[in-house]
Amino acid sequence: MLTRREVFQEVGGFDEGLTESLADIDLCLKMRRAGYLIVYASFAKRCWHEPHHDKIDPPGEAIMRERWSGVLQRDAYYDPSLSREDADFSLGNRDHRLD
Repeated sequence: MLTRREVFQEVGGFDEGLTESLADIDLCLKMRRAGYLIVYASFAKRCWHEPHHDKIDPPGEAIMRERWSGVLQRDAYYDPSLSREDADFSLGNRDHRLD
């Protein structure tokens, strides 16, 4: 993740009450709300200096759902034909398919 210091500070930086992965998402959503464009670089590699564990964080997920529920339900970057219940990107509600 790369951003200017001024932008990071303007939006309030990372929420230290969230795990690393949720704090990253929260930061991007705050920047997007402030009018900045989020660019995804598919070939970029993420490197951690400390071990990173993807543990389920129910309190963090609850914070994200409360803070960003409207945005997450209408995520412009998530294919609407995919499931929102499963994290395996399987097909979801068939009402969104084009026939």
